[in-house]
Amino acid sequence: MVIAFYALIARMSDSIFSCRFELLEEKNQEVEQIRSNPASFKGDNLEKTSSRLKELSKEIDSIKTFPRYLGVGVGITFALFLLTSLICAEWLRLSTQQNNPTQNDWIIVVLFIITVGLFGLVGAAGIADVRDTLKVQFKNLAKKKAEIKEEIMYAPKEAETVAYIESNLAALRIDFESNATIKVSGKLFRPDIIIPSKRNPKYLVEVLGRPNADLIYKLAADYHHFKVETGVKTILVANFEGKVSLKDVAQAYWDFVVDFRDMSDMDELKKILAK
Repeated sequence: MVIAFYALIARMSDSIFSCRFELLEEKNQEVEQIRSNPASFKGDNLEKTSSRLKELSKEIDSIKTFPRYLGVGVGITFALFLLTSLICAEWLRLSTQQNNPTQNDWIIVVLFIITVGLFGLVGAAGIADVRDTLKVQFKNLAKKKAEIKEEIMYAPKEAETVAYIESNLAALRIDFESNATIKVSGKLFRPDIIIPSKRNPKYLVEVLGRPNADLIYKLAADYHHFKVETGVKTILVANFEGKVSLKDVAQAYWDFVVDFRDMSDMDELKKILAK
């Protein structure tokens, strides 16, 4: 019964995974909507947005990845089943010994003990294989959860950085548009800031709270065709967390790279935009 239950769960794992991934994707879309809305972290909306992000974080935590009952739960149940079977085998041996057993009686006892042992070995191996397969299947779900949690953690900082850049642009009397949509190589993109406007773009500003080499390259590649056609300059403002190598990667693909934790970089950005 234990192995039959595990086999049933294994067959249903795709449906379980799909359902949980869809639920997680709904949360991710809501986080993206909050991040892409310039007003989310401004004025009276700040407290409401922060509260909702905390709720989303808890809701994401409640979405299980690999169910514990498929690991420890099934293992303990199967172990208890084997223990019960071994006790029954010992009881059968003692009972047979007390009733003047024939050779056939002992054959039955020995066969039962061998069967229990083999069943235990095969069952344990099968459960381990299915468990490992399910863990791999649910690994992407766990990764997605971690990514969305990071988005939630860094969203306020990204918003603060965008607001800081916007305030400096306003102080310098530089025209700009926030979260305006542009078409790049047939695809629609929404840079955090376009200077001076999407109709006459000279600078595209992207703010990343948790950059990685793949994301840095992908965004730069997306904007490459647009750069060739219009001569627009790209500016990446990101939290490199002291990772010099990652900043070097960004500088290879972007026209200007700014670490928003480094105020000297931010001052340099103001000089660039004031030209």
